[in-house]
Amino acid sequence: MNKITTRLFLGTILLLFVGTFIRDFLVMEPQTMKHIPSPPMEQPVAGIPLSFSNVPIGPRAPAAVNVIVEIPQGTSNIYKYDENMGILKLAGVVTSTTKYPGDFGIIPRTLTEGGNALDALVLLSEPSYPGTLLEARPVAVLHMIHNDVREDKILMVPLFDPRFNGVTNVDDLPDYTRDTVAEFFRTYTNAENEWVKVEDWGRAEEARQVILDAMERYVETTNSV
Repeated sequence: MNKITTRLFLGTILLLFVGTFIRDFLVMEPQTMKHIPSPPMEQPVAGIPLSFSNVPIGPRAPAAVNVIVEIPQGTSNIYKYDENMGILKLAGVVTSTTKYPGDFGIIPRTLTEGGNALDALVLLSEPSYPGTLLEARPVAVLHMIHNDVREDKILMVPLFDPRFNGVTNVDDLPDYTRDTVAEFFRTYTNAENEWVKVEDWGRAEEARQVILDAMERYVETTNSV
């Protein structure tokens, strides 16, 4: 038997062995096959936390904080975070003709008197996307009462955009910007048939104090659970 014949013979034996193994594997009884469980729904996907409460507020709070964008500037869509599913949900649309004048979102690890995360509106040159995390600093606070509960809105500018370096307080904003933001929240909330009272603008130090109070309320509530 020459070398070529030997190689052909060994190759045939190998093919028969592999074929027999594959056939036996395919006809295995289901109970004898190894079960590979599906990943549980409650596990994070690709490192994304299931709850926004897992996102830190930032080491420089309340002077600068993280903001999680829910609704980008210029849209009429209303996105809200669904705690049960761990995802942003398209929950409705703004029924008035106005659109969001900035990127609207929440400041993580804060809690208002109404039991929600503190709302923030970030002025940007270009809108971002729902779910975006950005760093911003407070320059003003719009004092509001919503359904008999205080729900102040923090007005912010991004840390990463040098075009806003000169904006440090409410007085640095044009009257048009302040009026547009206040009118948006007044019109938007009234369109939802909910009672709202837009009071006045507070300066940057007031905004930082509102954030600090909301941080302390979050810690107190979390520790008491």
